[in-house]
Amino acid sequence: MKKYIIALLAVLCLVPMTTYAKAKTTTTTTTKLPDDLVKVYVFQKDGCQYCELQLEYLEGLESLNKKFTIVKKELYKTTETEAWAHGEDYNLGVKVANAFNAAGFKDASYDGTPFVVISDLYAQTAYSSDLEAVIDEAYEKGDKDVVTCLDEGKENCLPEGPNQNVAGYIILGITGVIVIIIIIASIRNKKELDEIIDDEPVAEDALEKKEKKETSKTVAKKTAAKKTTSTRKKKETE
Repeated sequence: MKKYIIALLAVLCLVPMTTYAKAKTTTTTTTKLPDDLVKVYVFQKDGCQYCELQLEYLEGLESLNKKFTIVKKELYKTTETEAWAHGEDYNLGVKVANAFNAAGFKDASYDGTPFVVISDLYAQTAYSSDLEAVIDEAYEKGDKDVVTCLDEGKENCLPEGPNQNVAGYIILGITGVIVIIIIIASIRNKKELDEIIDDEPVAEDALEKKEKKETSKTVAKKTAAKKTTSTRKKKETE
C-alpha cells in the first residue's frame, strides 16, 4: 500500500514541473516566422555590375534570413540581338516604380538597375550600402510588401504620398489666401462705409453753417438798408 502512495505522490509532483516547463517554452519563443521576414526586392539585369555589388552588400548583412530575405526580379535581360531587352518581371517593375513615383518616391525608376524596394519605406534605382536601418525599421513595423500587393492587382498598396500631401497643402494655402483677401476687402469696405457715414453729419453741419452765415449776411444787408432809408427820411424831414 505504501508503494502505491509513494508512486502517486511522485506523479503528482512531476505534473506541475511538466506544466511549468511547457509554459516556459511557450513564453520564450519569440522568433518570427519566415513569412514575417522583410522581403528586399532587387530588380536587376544579368551582367549589371552594380546589381552584383548590391546583392553582395545585402548578403553580407548579419540580419539576412533573420530579419529579411532577398527576392531577385528580372527587370531586363541580355539577348543575342538586344542588350537591354525586357525581362520576365519588367511589367511588374514598371507598375511598382509608377506606384512609388505617385507616392512621392522620385528616385524609383524602371529605366535602370538595380531597382531596390523595401516594404513601403524605400524604392530607389541606385546602388546603396546603407540599407540596414531601413530593413530594421521595416522589420519592427512589419513588412507591407508593396511589390506582392501590386503584383496581385490590389489597390491602396501604398499610403498617401508626400506629393499628394504637398498638393493638399497647396490647395489649403490657396484657400487660406483667398479667405484672407476676402476678409481684408471686407474690412476696407467697412472702413470706407464708416468714413462715409461719419462724413455725412459733417457735410450737413457745414451746409447748415453756410446757410446760417448767408442768412446772417442777408439780414445784415437788410438792416443796413433800413438804417440808410430811415436816415434819408429824417434828413428830408428836417
